Order: sequence, then C-alpha cells, then structure tokens
Amino acid sequence: MNKQQTFETPYERAGVLTLGLPTLDFGVERHIVPGGGSRAVSIESGDEISVLDREGLQIGELVFFTPDGTSDAGMIGAVSTGGAEVLKSVLEINTRSAMRTGQSLKSAGFDVGRAEGVKIFANESKPGDMETFHAARDGLLIVSSPGGSMRPEEQNPPTELILYVRRANPKQYGPKRPPPDPLADPLADYNIEPGEAKAFEVEAGQFIHIIDNQGRECSDFQAFSRRALDKGLEREIDPTTTRSLIGLLYPSPGLYSKYFSVDQEPLVEILQD
Repeated sequence: MNKQQTFETPYERAGVLTLGLPTLDFGVERHIVPGGGSRAVSIESGDEISVLDREGLQIGELVFFTPDGTSDAGMIGAVSTGGAEVLKSVLEINTRSAMRTGQSLKSAGFDVGRAEGVKIFANESKPGDMETFHAARDGLLIVSSPGGSMRPEEQNPPTELILYVRRANPKQYGPKRPPPDPLADPLADYNIEPGEAKAFEVEAGQFIHIIDNQGRECSDFQAFSRRALDKGLEREIDPTTTRSLIGLLYPSPGLYSKYFSVDQEPLVEILQD
C-alpha cells in the first residue's frame, strides 16, 4: 500500500489548538490560487512572499505592480522571465478567479501588456516545493496557476498553488465583528458558539439566513422533514438523491437550487451563496 506523503510548511501550526482560532502564526496570511486561475493580493514593502506547489508539476507566474502601474520583477527580488504571458492566458479563460483579477487590474488601470512576469516551478517541481521573495515596494501581486481542461486520455489537470504572505507590519486583531442588520424582522435569532449545535423548527416559505461573522469558521447545516418525523421517519437532506435529480452535489442559486430527501421531497432551496 502506498503511503501518502505529507508536507508541512513553516507557516502552519500542527493540529487544532482552539476551535475557531487561526492555524497560522500572527501576521501570516494564506491565499489559495486555484488551478487554471489567479489571485491578486495587496502587498506592502517588507512583506515576505512564498508560493507552495503542494501537488507538484504545476508551473506558476508572479506579476507585481506598484501603485503607479510600474511592473518590475526586481521589486520582489526576482528576475523577469519575460512578459506576463501566463497571466494573459489565464485571463482569457474567464474563470471566476480570472474575472476577479481582471476587475482588480481594470480598477487600478494596470496594463498587463507591459507587465513583467516571473515564472516559478518551471523545472518539474516536486510536491511541497516552495519559492520565496521579498517585496521592496508597496503594490499589487498577482499569482497565476495556469492550465486548461484535461483531455480524457491525460492525467495533467491544473492544480492549486498556495500563496503565503508574512506581513512585515501585521495589523493587530480588532474587536469581534458585530452581525449585520437583518434582511427583515427576524422571528428568531440564534448565536451558535464554537462547538455548539442548535435545532429549531421552520415553516414552509420561511427564510434561514446563516452568517459567519468572524470568518474562517467551518459549519454544518442539516434539515429534516417534519412531516416525515411525525410519522416516525428520519428524512433529511440526502446528497445522493440531490445529485441524482439535479446532477450537482452542491446546489446553487437558480434552476438547480434545491436539496432533496431520499423520498425526493425538496427540503431546502438555496437563494444566495
């Protein structure tokens, strides 16, 4: 049996110490760069920039702009490998991450055609390889993880890269964020603390609004049919039935927006993700 090899980075703390608390050291940020996409992150002078190729064999590209629109690889202590051809190819795919990056560039007035690119992991990188740079100026960093749709006979899908930013001047954590104003007068308002679970009844046609006030909190949601419970049957959201009926494991707003039970009864409709 092959044992899966794991890699630890110097930025991550091993194990969960306290529920709800970050697993990174203070001042370190983690940004996921999706395979076939890109990610734009604001950088300040003195920040340490590290990119991790977790799966291996995934090339990447860094592009750095200063606030005045200048693009110079030397500002992050790198050597230009040419134009930002990888970023251009990613923007043409029009994935969700590419559209966000394109909007950031458009809002700032940055010209990708005049940008300098820095290719990384170009020589068949191994899983866990990491490259590190240091910013000498404030600016906008764009990390791209290129790749198109995989052909059926191949095994080369694009994979995500992990961007770590160690801030030279990290901001102190502020007070907890209060919840936003409700969308309508609530019938019930529950505050679910870390490690807790609450159950409540909902009538057909009522809305359930779930808010992650502080961010980075994983949660679980389940719904049971009260009509089935009255008959002594437990009929909850069933992923297999939902996937069979709509062709998606995770419904989204629109035509395919419902979660179904094993009895093919719609239990929940998604209005906003």
